[in-house]
Amino acid sequence: MNEFEQLLGRAVLQLWPELARDVQEQIFEAASHDPDIRRRLAVVLHDLHPRTAFPLQPGSLA
Repeated sequence: MNEFEQLLGRAVLQLWPELARDVQEQIFEAASHDPDIRRRLAVVLHDLHPRTAFPLQPGSLA
């Protein structure tokens, strides 16, 4: 099972910028229940695919 998880994980990372935003959000939510993992995963995804980064929320720079 672990081999297939790794294969699917690599495929998702390769295709991430081409996936619809709602699909990205569903995958992200399914993969990141722990707050620390959630933050780290977001950083990795944004570093790999900067154009998929979520826009800043108003007041987030303050």
